[in-house]
Amino acid sequence: MRKVAILPTLLTLGNGICGFAAIAIASKIGTTELTPSETDHLFASAGWLLLFAMVFDMLDGYVARLSRTASKFGGELDSLCDAISFGVAPAFLLLKMGPDWTPRRLLHQLLAGIAALYMVCTVLRLARFNVDNTPDPASHKRFKACRRPAPRVALPLWPSFVASSPTS
Repeated sequence: MRKVAILPTLLTLGNGICGFAAIAIASKIGTTELTPSETDHLFASAGWLLLFAMVFDMLDGYVARLSRTASKFGGELDSLCDAISFGVAPAFLLLKMGPDWTPRRLLHQLLAGIAALYMVCTVLRLARFNVDNTPDPASHKRFKACRRPAPRVALPLWPSFVASSPTS
């Protein structure tokens, strides 16, 4: 029976759960009559959850290599959770920040295309990384990492935090 690294797996799943929770929170925006401050709070909450996902993403691989439990399963699970937290969730937030379908249909369609392109590029980057990445089984100290998703999440998160920041 193969041993499963529990702590790195839990950290990876924490990443995916934060991404899913960000989507769930952002889905409340625009569905009911919310005050602007409530909407800002939902955007900020979703943004914070994506920042927590980044922390989980940084820790899972580090803990796996430190405990010498890095595995192909862990790498694949990490990419699936990254696709949720750094692909689907920011794209969904971007859609929620734009206008609704009814007042400006063309603008919403353009924004939906940009969000879809962002998500597709993120998923393709993760798939390519999985194909190219081979962890070093001898030491688990070397790891060919792809660029961090933080810059790719920063653009969709920026309006969330600007909208929720107090004005002077």
